[in-house]
Amino acid sequence: MLQVASTMFWGLLMIGKKGTWEKDGAIISLPQAIVGAVVAGFVVVLLLIGIVSLVLR
Repeated sequence: MLQVASTMFWGLLMIGKKGTWEKDGAIISLPQAIVGAVVAGFVVVLLLIGIVSLVLR
């Protein structure tokens, strides 16, 4: 689970070397990547909503 979270975090920031993605691809299965991407997207949306609500106060 930690590997999936780490991969999604760095993928979200688009930081990493080509070798890193190839290594993670061998470790993470497709369903894990999909669930991780959905969770990461949800977290990003919540963070954006929180930032906007703070700015608009």
